Amino acid sequence: MSSVVGALLWAGVPAVPGGWLDLAPEAEAAELSEGQQALAEAADSGERVEVTGERTEFTTTYANPDGFTFHLEQSVTPVRVKQAGGA
Repeated sequence: MSSVVGALLWAGVPAVPGGWLDLAPEAEAAELSEGQQALAEAADSGERVEVTGERTEFTTTYANPDGFTFHLEQSVTPVRVKQAGGA
């Protein structure tokens, strides 16, 4: 009985060439947020990667190498300051 139900459920699912998540690397990167890209890079490298778009005067955010979580370092005093040139 369960195999019949499984077959019926899958019968209504459209087929995707190459599988469900068969995206070209450039298309995949274009669809990922900066945080998701940092998570992927951290998972590949085995080291945490800073998510620079989340950087503030008081905080630094890192993507952890587990590929799922972030680490936030927060300070009560500024750890960086914008300069006149924008850097």
